[in-house]
Amino acid sequence: MSPNALPFVVSWAVLACAVLALAIYKAILYVRAGKQEFPPHLFDMGKDQAARIDVAVHLEEGVEKWGKILTVVTIVYGLALVGVWVYQVWTTAPGF
Repeated sequence: MSPNALPFVVSWAVLACAVLALAIYKAILYVRAGKQEFPPHLFDMGKDQAARIDVAVHLEEGVEKWGKILTVVTIVYGLALVGVWVYQVWTTAPGF
């Protein structure tokens, strides 16, 4: 791959690290949610506990949404980089 492609590879690596960071953050949220004590019936909880659960659920949904979006973008961007690299190797081959 040409030296001009280095910024594209670095930007892909940054995207991949962002996806990994979101996955780790989601795992931490999952572990924290498992340690919280939720009442057996949703109608028996106080307003403050209901508000905390609502915030936690909203946060987890946001992380899930952005994780999916960034994963798709990272995969498509990576496949595009591989496609460009294969095309460059193919067109610069000695028998072409």
